[in-house]
Amino acid sequence: FQGWGMREKELWFAVVTIHEAELDAATRSELLSPTPSSFVQVFVVAVKGNTTLTIPTDAKTDVCRDSSYPAWAECFEIPVNPDEDILVFKVYDKQAIQTSFLGLCMLPLPTIGACQYASQETFELFKPSTSADANAPSLGYLSVTIELQKQIVTLLELQDLQAPGRTVSLEEKTRRAEGRFLGIGELADLLLEEGFSTDPKANWNQATVMLAEQLSLRMWSQDPDRTDDYDVYTEAYQRVVEDGGLWDGL
Repeated sequence: FQGWGMREKELWFAVVTIHEAELDAATRSELLSPTPSSFVQVFVVAVKGNTTLTIPTDAKTDVCRDSSYPAWAECFEIPVNPDEDILVFKVYDKQAIQTSFLGLCMLPLPTIGACQYASQETFELFKPSTSADANAPSLGYLSVTIELQKQIVTLLELQDLQAPGRTVSLEEKTRRAEGRFLGIGELADLLLEEGFSTDPKANWNQATVMLAEQLSLRMWSQDPDRTDDYDVYTEAYQRVVEDGGLWDGL
């Protein structure tokens, strides 16, 4: 692929290591086993003006069986907007009959950007309804390390999709986009895998339209006084084409 002038995009990733937890067994149902079999999943709360969107991530630990002091030491890279996003760590108890919620902690990225918690830090776990209450009873503790890193991601281009050996090199590029930060090529590759069309150019055009529609809807929600639908969509389409995708678009 050399000589094609591949475009690159700077994306921020939260490099998160989930170390261990201390769980309060007294909050669990008497119908369950004496000690929890717990795992942690990370969610991203994206703040968009007056609204928020909770985005599940692939950052999910293995289940640590039968322990009130589970240890995982698992590391994940999560694409984020460091100026707005909130990381939410939810701890669950996975039993044979059900999976129950044990507690959560929330870490706004704008407040941790400077210190980054590069060393292991411990945070209290709460119920969702009481996480903002300083006097709420603690449900336990979770130890994590968080470091923000800016990484260069190579965008998929139409030439990538048209190359004879395309399946060899695209998987890693598509994975790095992580869905939330979609380039035109990443979405076009997903459309190909889903069977939209066998023609790379058709998938590319459809991906551009889909991302432009998504951006135009967001533009309308942010500025409802704009009544010219065509003007808003045209601006959104041009922005998607110029930037190679829709970044932080969800």
